[in-house]
Amino acid sequence: MPKIFLTDDIVFEANCPTDKDQELYWDYAVAANGQIRNGSVAGLGLRVTGLGHKSFVHSYQFNGKRCRKVLGSTTTMSVAAARLAVVERDQQLKAGKDPDLDRIDTRRKHFLTVR
Repeated sequence: MPKIFLTDDIVFEANCPTDKDQELYWDYAVAANGQIRNGSVAGLGLRVTGLGHKSFVHSYQFNGKRCRKVLGSTTTMSVAAARLAVVERDQQLKAGKDPDLDRIDTRRKHFLTVR
C-alpha cells in the first residue's frame, strides 16, 4: 500500500500490479520528489482493481471498528472533491455521528423472520 500525494495526474496513471487483485494508494503529504505538500488528507485512498476500475475510499474508525467506504469513482470525482468529502465525513466523526447513518436501513436490521 504505497503512500503518495494524490493528484489527478497520478490517479489517471495509477495501475494495479498483475500479481494483485487490487492496489490501494494512500494520500500522503510527501510527494514523489520528496517535497512536502499541503492539502493531503489522512484516510483518503485510491483503490485500483486488476480490471482497471478506480475509486476513492475513506478509511476511518467509528465506535472502535475500522471501516472503509467507497466515496465514488474517479470518473465522476476529482481528488479535490474526494478530499473535501473526507474532511466533511471526519467532521461528522468528530461530532460522534456516523457519516453513513442515512444509508443504513434500520427496518431490515430489526426485521423478524418466522419460519
